[in-house]
Amino acid sequence: MSVGALAAVPPSDASLKGVYAFNTHRAETNSWFAQVSCPKYTGGIIAGSETSTPVTDGTIYFDGKGNLTLSALKYGQFDQTLSNETVTWSCDQNGYPYITNYGYAVYDAPVADNGSATYTINSNYTGVVTDSNGNVHVLRIAGTNAKGLATTVFLHGVDTNNRSKEDGVAIKQ
Repeated sequence: MSVGALAAVPPSDASLKGVYAFNTHRAETNSWFAQVSCPKYTGGIIAGSETSTPVTDGTIYFDGKGNLTLSALKYGQFDQTLSNETVTWSCDQNGYPYITNYGYAVYDAPVADNGSATYTINSNYTGVVTDSNGNVHVLRIAGTNAKGLATTVFLHGVDTNNRSKEDGVAIKQ
């Protein structure tokens, strides 16, 4: 069954109205390193890396007229500076650096993320959210109720080069 068969009302900005709980996530690989300065080498040395999945949870209020407000918490954000500070190194007798402690990844405590943006819904149940920083999320209405209001929305974030950033889902409350 297509999404279009679910609703008697054609999709529009009014299809998104009310409060939606959402979750987005992305996989990322993080590396931490040491900036070293020895007689025979000065520069950066990678000490370690790992893959993590930062998550954002919260609520979005859609006004039904193309405007939204967001209230969320971001979890698992990699802290480059603190991770780099966990690495220790020394210079060997030949003047080259070596790592004495490879350190570890450090993640920030949850951080509040609040903001506003605009959105547009197309007749094919897709749409776009754009915030004031130029961040874009592509929307796909995945389910509607009898009144034509979206009940489930898939979210796909892209950066300014149209590369995937994060994915998620929003559910009408």
